[in-house]
Amino acid sequence: MTEKPRSRSRPRKSAEVVARVRPIAEQFAASHALVLWSVSFARTAGQQTLRVAADRVGGVGSDELAAFADDLGRELDHADAVPGDAPYVLEVTSPGAERTLHTPEHFRVCRGLLARVWFADGQAPVEGTIGDADEEGVDIETGDGARRVRYDEIERARLRVTEIG
Repeated sequence: MTEKPRSRSRPRKSAEVVARVRPIAEQFAASHALVLWSVSFARTAGQQTLRVAADRVGGVGSDELAAFADDLGRELDHADAVPGDAPYVLEVTSPGAERTLHTPEHFRVCRGLLARVWFADGQAPVEGTIGDADEEGVDIETGDGARRVRYDEIERARLRVTEIG
């Protein structure tokens, strides 16, 4: 009885994979007129999954995400961006209805949508409609008027879904 030689490749490290994939994903997202939202790599239920989320102003459809996924997958294989021989799953999605907002571009894509913003200094969170956003901050339209919030004041920000009725 012969034994198969064990693979000597080291396990993939999430941070390394994300660092290699992110610039490629950003380039291909831009070529598809999308905004890259997030990239993550994790082992779940014994399976390695590379998750890439992208969106655009007005939302993104499944056909656009599929075309982006096809192009991105080919380039990731060509560039050997996810090293090693073990298989992995590429999952390309939209960021979801109650997504976290991290960058000025995220706020610009979500202009006109309801968000909740928590502050780093512990002051009460504010909820309102996302207005203009530039590189320094974002306007949040509340029932009391517009409030300018600088990004360095934000601990976290998340879109909110309101119930009808």
